[in-house]
Parts: sequence; structure tokens; C-alpha cells
Amino acid sequence: MSFGRNFVFSLLLVSLFSVIASAANVCSDGTPVGACSVQKPSFCGSDGPDVFLFDDAVRCGCPVGMVAKTWYCVAAPVVTPVVSVTPVPARVCSDGTPVGACSVQKPSFCASYGTDVFLVADAVQCGCPAGMVPNAVTWLCDAAPVGTPVPVGVCSDGTARGECSVQKPLFCASDGPDVFLVADAVRCGCPAGMASNGHIYCSPIVFVTPVPVGVCSDGTARGECSVQKPSFCASDGPDVFLVDDAVRCGCPAGMVAKTWYCVGTPVVSVTPVPVGVCSDGTPVGACSVRKLFFCVADGPDLYLVPEPARCGCLDGMVPKGWNDCEKAPVVTPVPVSFSPAKIVDDIVAAIRGFKWWNWFQ
Repeated sequence: MSFGRNFVFSLLLVSLFSVIASAANVCSDGTPVGACSVQKPSFCGSDGPDVFLFDDAVRCGCPVGMVAKTWYCVAAPVVTPVVSVTPVPARVCSDGTPVGACSVQKPSFCASYGTDVFLVADAVQCGCPAGMVPNAVTWLCDAAPVGTPVPVGVCSDGTARGECSVQKPLFCASDGPDVFLVADAVRCGCPAGMASNGHIYCSPIVFVTPVPVGVCSDGTARGECSVQKPSFCASDGPDVFLVDDAVRCGCPAGMVAKTWYCVGTPVVSVTPVPVGVCSDGTPVGACSVRKLFFCVADGPDLYLVPEPARCGCLDGMVPKGWNDCEKAPVVTPVPVSFSPAKIVDDIVAAIRGFKWWNWFQ
């Protein structure tokens, strides 16, 4: 009986010593000696019978948003992605004038209609050459009346020599006794919505929307297929970019995947362009709703020309030559005298002159 009690007591002592020994090999957060804690960058070390936690970022790593610096963790640097912006070329007319600006060749103005840009006459806005004056009705330039004084040292729009015009970016320049308007955006600035392109002309300001982080240039999210097959939005660190991945994203209609690329001829839907219509919608061979202008064709080119004899003029105007209108002459009516007494005298004279006895013959 005594032997049995001694044996059980011995087993209890062995178990107690095992628990004490196991406890001595575990740190305060339960991490075994020689292992990394779940609380990065802590590592469970020992020194003789002592066990303790200490930082070891090289061995155990760092929490999200931090990086190792020797044994410790510091906040990761913020990397701002660089977005490359492709400049949008400004649209200009055939003589180099930007859209929405006056040409140096008066009275031309650079206008646009859809994707087309062209020069039109606008004497009211752009002025006229020396010796001519604007016609507010036709927008053309007429010869100045004989005897009209030309101010010395003043440009055609009234700007003094060496001064900027109110019509930006025009500047009143001179060459000897001659004064004339030239574009000088650097000196005179530009109209609202436009800026100097580093030279003398103004270009429309192009506003570029920044591309969000993690989104490709066409708006596709990182790791997704673009609507423009077979493009896929891939990434390399903080950089995101479009690559061809026909296997993952498929191909356009009429094409098939060959490795990463698409081969074949894509099916392109083409919007038909109206044939035989001028820039304002007037059919070829017809007069425009803007009187004076007629839609003509020269091969594939269509344009409006002034033909007042065929298309008429604005109210109060009459044709002048074959391509111009002028103010209609004012006709003054001739007053007709009216007197009741005179009417009575005329009736009496008629009665007296009537030979009534001729009825009885």
C-alpha cells in the first residue's frame, strides 16, 4: 500500500516539474522561445533561465504600412505615382491661326465646325486692311469712303502704336510710317479659356483629369480587362499600365487570339458621312438659310460662296455686283395735293363743257 502511494506521488512531482520547465520556455504573449511573435516585429529570446520579447524586424518582418530599419520598424515612405500626360495639339487653320482667333490676314477668322477648321470673313471682329472699313451686315470689308481721315500712329481698331488691343492677343506694331495689328500673346495675353503656347499665338487650355491610383489610363481597374479588347490593366509595384492579354480578355469581333495577341481584321462600324452638304447643312446647289450664301462643290470639297443675285440679301439690302450686298436706296414718295374745292371746280367745268342739246339732234 505504501509503495502505491509513493509511486503516485512520484508521478505528480514529474508532471509538476514538466509544466514548470515548459512555462520557462514561453514568452509573456505565449510565443515559444526562438520564434517570432504574431505581434511583429517581436521575437521571443532567452538568456539563461530568463525569456523575453525584443524587436527583430529583419527576422520577423513588420506590420502593414511599415518597413524594417535595422532591428526596428518605421513608417513606409509614401510613393506618389507619376502620371504622364500626352499634350493635346491645338487646332489651327491653314495659315497657322488657332481656332477662335483672328488671322493676320484681315478680315479672316479661324472658325470650326465639328472636326473641320477653316477661315471665314469676319470684319466686325477682326478688322479690315488699311483703306477699308467693316460691313456689319455681310462681315466683309468695303472700301472706305473717299476723304475718310486715317489717324496717324493708330491701328485700324483704334489701338495706339505700341499698345495692346482690347482684342487679345493683338498688338499695334509699326514699320516706318505703317501701323498694323499682329498677334503677340506673350506681350498682350490671351482671351479667357486660352493661353500662350510659348510663341505669339493663343491655344485652347486643355484640362487633363488626373488618373486615380490603381487605375489604368482608360479607367480600367488594376487586374481587370479593358472594354478595349484585348487590353488588360497590369501593374508593377505602384505602376499600372495596359498590356495585350487575348487569352484572358478575348478579342474584338472578327479576330481570334494568338498567344497574347489578336489576329484577323476587326469589324469596324462606320458612321456614314452626309454627302453633298456644306458646313452649315445646306445641300449642294441650294441657297443657305443665311441669305447671300450658296453651297457649291469643287470635286470632293464643298463650301459656301456669296451669290446675292441667286440667294438674295438680308432685309433692307439689295445685290451689289455678283458677290456682295448694299443698303437699299430710300425712295421718297412724291406728295399729291388734294383739295375739296378743286374737285368741285373740276365738276362744274365738266358740266359746262357738256353740250346737252346734242341728245335731241
